[in-house]
This record gives sequence, C-alpha cells and structure tokens, in this order.
Amino acid sequence: DALAQVLVRQTEVSKDDDEKKETHFALGELYEEKLSNQDGALESYKAALAIDDEMADALGALERLYRQSLTTAMVDGAPVFVPRR
Repeated sequence: DALAQVLVRQTEVSKDDDEKKETHFALGELYEEKLSNQDGALESYKAALAIDDEMADALGALERLYRQSLTTAMVDGAPVFVPRR
C-alpha cells in the first residue's frame, strides 16, 4: 500500500521522537484496520512503545491484538490464555 510506504519512510527520516512514535502508531492503525495485517500492526505499535513505553494508545492497541489472538482454556481448573488455532 502506498500510504504504508510513505509512513514507513517518514519513520525512517524523522528526527523528532514524538513525530516518530505517532507515525508508528498511525502505521499500526493502517495495518490493523485497513490492510488486515496484524503482524505489521504489532510491529508498528511495538516501535511506538520503544520510543515511549507509556504511550496509552499503543499499549491499548497491543492488548487488543493480543487478546484477539488468544482464547481461554481450562488447565487444572484454572483459566489460561492459549493461542487461537
């Protein structure tokens, strides 16, 4: 996708950390919502968190994606999260 390529390039050339983290986050949203690319979204959200480990939007997005990729199973009577098949 052309927009994704532009955003990737912007993260590579930007010198401003705030701009970089916001661009990584926007790229994650694009991957997740428009391109159905969960791996790309995870990578982009993690890149935003590498710059600001308290970025609430990126933390929430990662939590949502991880929860979507897991299901619960009972092990010894206790619920545990396991990958979806």
